[in-house]
Amino acid sequence: MVVLVHGYGGTRADLTPLAAALATAGAVVFNADAVMFEPFSDAIGQIACAVRFARAKAAGHGGDATTIVLVGYSSGAHTGSVVALAGDVFDGGCRVEEGSPVPDVFVGYEGPYDVAQRSYGGLDVTHLETGDPELWAAIDPYTHVGGQTDPAVVLIHGVDEDVEWYDVAPEVSTTFHETLLDEGYDAEMVLLDGADHIDLWRNGATEAVTAVVDAVLASASANGS
Repeated sequence: MVVLVHGYGGTRADLTPLAAALATAGAVVFNADAVMFEPFSDAIGQIACAVRFARAKAAGHGGDATTIVLVGYSSGAHTGSVVALAGDVFDGGCRVEEGSPVPDVFVGYEGPYDVAQRSYGGLDVTHLETGDPELWAAIDPYTHVGGQTDPAVVLIHGVDEDVEWYDVAPEVSTTFHETLLDEGYDAEMVLLDGADHIDLWRNGATEAVTAVVDAVLASASANGS
């Protein structure tokens, strides 16, 4: 069972090609909508709810509730990583109260995991460090590293710079990956040659992301999860 989360200011329609590719590969996919605007507290609560909803509804759609893979793109990767590492940080007003909001595996594509620490042009939450330090800490995935959850993590990042739209440097993912490894997480890093930030929208990286998720699901099935 796969839950997809789109990026900043987008909608689930942005990830329809990826959802279709994953479904064609045999996955049951929930393509979620979230209010993906700063300070991201609403989005984090909604993503936690989406994971819980997918877990509760998996069997009815032919999915496996014991293996929920959360796939986040861009800001969806940042907010998804908070859910993966911390679970219910914010109340998403979820209609499904039972089950864990923490995915079994988190896959992030080009996430700005350091968004609490630096400005990304028009996307800037660094002022919260002094304006609302509790919120600032809660939306920072680094705050939650080493906490109570231990999902497997796969970080995917294109090595090409996006010169026409928006870019997140590969070092953002590699640094986050190293931090997770240092804390004992089962974490993998995948760097894609010839791919940049917006490639997932254009299907350039869809095949690679689909292959990663397919491998995760196949491994879980082989292990009897």
